[in-house]
Amino acid sequence: MTADAGPWLEEYEGAPFDLVFADTWPGKFTYLERALDLVAPGGTYLIEVMAVRAAG
Repeated sequence: MTADAGPWLEEYEGAPFDLVFADTWPGKFTYLERALDLVAPGGTYLIEVMAVRAAG
């Protein structure tokens, strides 16, 4: 997918996915329920950890 995640999640009407990898705000925090709805039964929802790093 190469689109803005928020609008894409709102508009997608296709089949669910075996793997959803969320690496943006939409899908992890906003639109979370929609992203989870797109995980096929037995599928995997994987997120990238957003950690704050100290400067130094």
